[in-house]
Amino acid sequence: MSKKSYWMIIVAAILCLALAATGCGPGEPNGNGEATELKVGMVGPLTGGAASYGVSIKNGVEIAIDEANETGELGDITLKLFAEDTTGDWSQAANAFSKLIEVDKVNVIVGAVLSSETAAGGPIAMDAGIPTISPSSTAVDLTKGNPYLFRNCL
Repeated sequence: MSKKSYWMIIVAAILCLALAATGCGPGEPNGNGEATELKVGMVGPLTGGAASYGVSIKNGVEIAIDEANETGELGDITLKLFAEDTTGDWSQAANAFSKLIEVDKVNVIVGAVLSSETAAGGPIAMDAGIPTISPSSTAVDLTKGNPYLFRNCL
């Protein structure tokens, strides 16, 4: 897969997830003409041995968010990114999912990047009812039994 195709998949996935998630909670328009904020969490290794994957995905998410906010494609909804570094460790991924959900109150999560991270964090997001898409987890069974977890990696 070419680098351009990879970025297009990331951008398309984020925009689709953001559009789908607008009906999933505190993203309701407030009716007074002010923008409503949709919080997008990102979980992945931003440092450590797998950082090249996590940083690339984070950059793709940032591009998609900037484009969506600049073009106004989501109407009065603005997107804001909250990124958490796992260093590639599954236990840090579980903590990152918990922080994004409980502290940052994200509406959707992109990640995790590695299958082991997604296996640790996916059930946490499911229990909270937070839609999650992993752009790079390859373990096929991750989505079984979790209606909130999606993968777009073949």
